[in-house]
Amino acid sequence: MITLISGDNIDQVTNFLKKKKIDARKNSFSIFEFTCPINDKAELIDILYSQDIFGSQSKLIILHANNIANIILSDDILEFLSKDKATELILNINSSENSYNKFQFRNLKKYKNLMKISTVRTFDLPKNYVHFNISDAIFIDRDKQKALTLLDSIEDIDKEIFAIISTLHNTIRGYISMKYNNKTYNALHPFVKKKLKNIKMTKKEVDNIYESLYKLDKGIKYNKQDTRSQIQDFVINLY
Repeated sequence: MITLISGDNIDQVTNFLKKKKIDARKNSFSIFEFTCPINDKAELIDILYSQDIFGSQSKLIILHANNIANIILSDDILEFLSKDKATELILNINSSENSYNKFQFRNLKKYKNLMKISTVRTFDLPKNYVHFNISDAIFIDRDKQKALTLLDSIEDIDKEIFAIISTLHNTIRGYISMKYNNKTYNALHPFVKKKLKNIKMTKKEVDNIYESLYKLDKGIKYNKQDTRSQIQDFVINLY
């Protein structure tokens, strides 16, 4: 059988895996654990198909991956394992902390195919909408003070800053996709499309924001200046 787990609640993921290992030991399972990408694929394949002198070997195999593309097992092998009662394969896909990337990740074809043959468990932290509210304040409301107030409400700005930058960037990208009415825009959720239609920006404003976002991202990564003051300056100097 296959269990597919993902989520950004690391404590819950850790506890789930710990309990699985305890149960496996109680039931005399052999336990194997790998982090993808795996250098020696043959070793993993040997373990998957290994048997003891009685013709079977109960196994718990845990694969950790930061990217679903790193799951090197073919669809045929995964299909076989989904029906193999002697082997439990746990795929721990570490989805991004960023909500947008998590949404994209869980809509990938490979993930959806795995869902069809797996027991799926998700361990997500409570949803935090402040990133999207900041984006709405900037792009829809065009209200700098509202955006600054929302930024002030974030206790650990260093932890959230790249999720904020990513959300702002994705909003701009979605807006441009809407203008071109391309496949990216057509694939968006109707709620997102509705919000994008409420944004009014000139081409010059879009170009300036893109440049400012690039400078902000670079500044956060390489400058010693306080993170909060950098994002505040970004908002103040918009438009």
